[in-house]
Amino acid sequence: MKKLSNIGIIGGGITGLVLGYYFSKNGYKPVIFEKNSELGGLINTKEICGKRLEKYYHHIFTGDKYTTELLEELGIHEKIDWPESSIGVFLEEKSYPFSNSLDLLKFPHLSFLSKVKSGLATIFLQHYKNWKKLKDIKASDWIKKYMGEEVWQVIWKPLFYGKFGKYYQDIAMSWFWARIHSRSAAKFSRKELLGYPRNSYQEIIDKLAGEISNKGQIFVNKAIERLIIDNDSKIRLISGGETHSFDLVVSTIAPPILASFLSDDFSDFKKQLRQINYLGNISTILILKEKLTDYYWTNILDKDIPFAGIIEHTNLVPADRYQNKHIVYISHYTSSDSNYFTVDKKELIEKYLISLEKINPRINSILEDVIIFKEAYAQPVITSDYFYKIPEIQTPIKNLYQLSMAQIFPEDRGVNNVIREAKNLANFIS
Repeated sequence: MKKLSNIGIIGGGITGLVLGYYFSKNGYKPVIFEKNSELGGLINTKEICGKRLEKYYHHIFTGDKYTTELLEELGIHEKIDWPESSIGVFLEEKSYPFSNSLDLLKFPHLSFLSKVKSGLATIFLQHYKNWKKLKDIKASDWIKKYMGEEVWQVIWKPLFYGKFGKYYQDIAMSWFWARIHSRSAAKFSRKELLGYPRNSYQEIIDKLAGEISNKGQIFVNKAIERLIIDNDSKIRLISGGETHSFDLVVSTIAPPILASFLSDDFSDFKKQLRQINYLGNISTILILKEKLTDYYWTNILDKDIPFAGIIEHTNLVPADRYQNKHIVYISHYTSSDSNYFTVDKKELIEKYLISLEKINPRINSILEDVIIFKEAYAQPVITSDYFYKIPEIQTPIKNLYQLSMAQIFPEDRGVNNVIREAKNLANFIS
């Protein structure tokens, strides 16, 4: 590819930062435009109980090769702790351990035959390689066929509904394969270790931003309003009445948002971008005097509880880092126009407390504070026809590329996947 003099990047989340970092390493002077006042996107942090903490929970898996390689390059890999994780499920007003095969065998809500079928099917997926053969199959159909109706109804239907809402029956089997396959055999054969940066993900953000700023520029509070293609194939980004011209631009934002920047001259491309549906996420952080649960991660199988997961951060990381307070995330995927997403903080807390009392009747006496974050474009909806909707990374517009969660199929999120694809794209363009 012809050497370019300047590169613009729309979005200062983890994708934009990693792209900027690798472009800088390859000799370019990237310019990043971030609409918010802080960088990081979904790994952005806030000071809570005297320490930086991610607004949306994050951790590192032992198999996250690209994350660990990047951390080594940045010189902070030794600042990652690897505590032991624990997983539970909540069903019919009781929590059960669910970290390994023995926990599965002891789980009282499945028959022995269902447990065997579930275990064998999981082992198969962990070792199966050709995900493309699964791309047109619905996960609900596959699970019912190979794990059984009981496993679908008790375990996976509630989890798929909690993750994808009304789309739960139509999710691609390839997506489910990616979730199981990426965990290898850890979940049901041995204790799982998860990595967490001692100084939060903020140190990763700061390191990347520092490396980029040595050669390029980073603008915050700089929302893009329009994207214009010049006759000489230069791309102009309009922000706050200012025009910035680039040889090449990479968008890291959700495809439907990118569509809103383009003129009707690109109507077919805009239509393709808008085919990608998203769900929002409500991340509610509870500050507690005592533990809420006994597990780091609790999957909610109770259909009357609106949120899908409880991630008790201080059951992974010591509470003494946070002034001996206990930090809990409630993760709730829902459409951005749902009642849960649109209500005010007080009403949302009241709704959640009804459910939290089932999990821990002491919740009202141990609750000290609640902090809520919302993101409208948190989860692409990976239906069984999704493979045919994925927007190409190299767009039909000359010198315009895009890379977001929508392009990481069959995965749909995860810092490791983003780093892999961003590094590949930066090297391809270079």
